[in-house]
Amino acid sequence: MKRIDRGEEDGTQGESMPSLQMSFRPKSNVGVLDLPNSRVGKVEIPLHPFLGTVGVAPNYGEAVLSLTPAEHGGNMDCVETKEGTTVYFPVFVEGALFMLGDGHAAQGDGEICGTGLECSLDVTVKIDLIKGRAIHWPRFEDENYIMVAGSIRPAIDAFRVAQVELINWLVVEYGFDRWDALQLVSQVGLTRVGNVVDPKYTMVAKFPKKYLPMNQ
Repeated sequence: MKRIDRGEEDGTQGESMPSLQMSFRPKSNVGVLDLPNSRVGKVEIPLHPFLGTVGVAPNYGEAVLSLTPAEHGGNMDCVETKEGTTVYFPVFVEGALFMLGDGHAAQGDGEICGTGLECSLDVTVKIDLIKGRAIHWPRFEDENYIMVAGSIRPAIDAFRVAQVELINWLVVEYGFDRWDALQLVSQVGLTRVGNVVDPKYTMVAKFPKKYLPMNQ
C-alpha cells in the first residue's frame, strides 16, 4: 500500500468549518498539517495509510450506499485495515463482489469531523476463498492482534457486537471456554473506534495474539 503525494480534509460536517490542508515531506512518513488560525501554526503528524472502505456485497439483496458500514464491511474507517492486515468477510452473494477505496493517510479514532486525511493509494490485494467456515461480521488479523468490527447504531450496540463476535471467535477456533474468554477479554482486550459519523457507527474489538494457544 503506497500513499500518493497529497491529502486533504474537506471538513464537510459544518458550514463554518474550514478546509484543512496537509502536505507531505518527500520520502518520509510525516505529514505537516497547516493550522493558520491557531497559535501553533502547524503540526507534524505520523502517517499511517489505510483503506477507509473495504468489504463485499451486502446481504438480503440490499442496495446500500458505500458510506454505510454493516456486516459486509463497507465504510468502517478502521485504521486497522492497513498494509499487512488480513481481512475476513462473510460472503452473501455469488462472487462476493469485493470492493475497496477511501484511502486515508491518517485518521484519529472516530473520524469525528467527518473525514480523515484523504489521499490516493496504490493498493495490491490477494484474495482467497475459505470454504467450510462461516462468520457473521468482518474480522481482521495482523501480526499482534485478532480483531472484529461491529457496525451499527447506537455506539453501545456496535461495541457489544464486536465483543460478542470476538469471544465467539476465541471459543470456536481457539478452544477457549466462553466464560474464560469473557474474563480474559475483559482484562486484556482493546477497543478502537472506527467511525462515529457514518449512518452506522463502527467499533473494533482487539485481542492480543500473545494470549492465544501456542499451536495456533
